[in-house]
Amino acid sequence: MAENYGLSKEELMRWTVRSHQKAEQAIEILREIRVPYGAITEDQPLRKAFSYDSLIRTQSPLLIDHTNTAHLHDGAAGIFLVNDTLRAEYEPRFRLVASAMAGGLPTLAPAGVIWATEKLLRQTGLSIQDIDLFEINESFAVKPLAFLMHWGISEEKVNIFGGNLAYGHPFGASGVINTIHLMRALAHTQQRFGLVTVGVAGGLGIALLIEHLNS
Repeated sequence: MAENYGLSKEELMRWTVRSHQKAEQAIEILREIRVPYGAITEDQPLRKAFSYDSLIRTQSPLLIDHTNTAHLHDGAAGIFLVNDTLRAEYEPRFRLVASAMAGGLPTLAPAGVIWATEKLLRQTGLSIQDIDLFEINESFAVKPLAFLMHWGISEEKVNIFGGNLAYGHPFGASGVINTIHLMRALAHTQQRFGLVTVGVAGGLGIALLIEHLNS
């Protein structure tokens, strides 16, 4: 996948560094959505004062290696969903507008984030320019970078609080964490539409369109 998009090892590693730096800058912004676990109050994979020079010293000869791959670790997250009947009682701040799932060749599994987004945009009639912010699962750095190249969007709209390369990638919770980060980003920037997308092993991709109701 990285070779298909002509991505270099340096580009992949620099995205990893970006993720950690953005995550460090967002520690206080995201503190209100975190529940401490004993003495642990921050995501443990996050490396503060992280630099490209420190990362490059640990790289292997492989294009895809630990320098551009998310940590696997434990984690949990939850989102409370209500239907229209309960909307007045709970006054939700966000609306799930649409969702889509798409698949393709397992050998191109990271492209699931692109395929699912294409399907979602067709369903809603929106264009990529209608989306204000994006949260792209960073199990591998190649996913957001390929997404950026495919759609030609600014990286300033993508994973503005960092991503899984900094926070880790707990199976079964990672996508929910991405969605919560997107909602927090929409509220923080007072933007309306956000898209979260996750590439799933085997060539699948899932995308959700979220609307911030108080924007």
